[in-house]
Amino acid sequence: MAQSDKSLKSIGYIVLAAGAARRYGSCKLAAPISADNQTPVLGKTLNVLAKAIPGVPVLVVTCEEQPEVIEEASAREVASYVLPGQSAGIGLSIASAIPVIQHWAGCFICLADMPYIEASTYQLLYRYASLSKPSILAPTFAGQRGHPVYFDKKHFASLASLSGDQGAAKLIDKRELKLISVTDPGVIQDIDHPDDHL
Repeated sequence: MAQSDKSLKSIGYIVLAAGAARRYGSCKLAAPISADNQTPVLGKTLNVLAKAIPGVPVLVVTCEEQPEVIEEASAREVASYVLPGQSAGIGLSIASAIPVIQHWAGCFICLADMPYIEASTYQLLYRYASLSKPSILAPTFAGQRGHPVYFDKKHFASLASLSGDQGAAKLIDKRELKLISVTDPGVIQDIDHPDDHL
């Protein structure tokens, strides 16, 4: 996405990658995206982000018991915030990231296990967030709200108060939420089981 406005660089992506993946049975983020493509799930997600909006800050939140995730982020020169222990709930992961991104004007919360979102979708949402400055923004596909979800900086204090497995959904005020319909099914496709790979 060609864009010279420096203000567009003040929004970044938090990529949540600290879950236990109990339903998958192993570290799904390190698993190959497919039999024909050995890129790890996390690697695919990060590759798409890098292709969509080069140079925009990305922060991967993971835990110390997932060295594969830490290594994958490091190999792509992506910053990571490492929580102690084996896994962390989505709420704690988000809250832990907020002190690190206080200089951002807003953030997209992304799930690392959603590698099928198209680069063009990230571009569309990023451009809208940057230029229209919504309070909260999310894509929809076939009437279903998906990811990533954008939060303006004014919500950072509330995001920092999250804990455990309670995600940011409770903070979404429908009066402030802007929904954008997309034709990308990737915004609602995550990988929970080995047979979820496309």
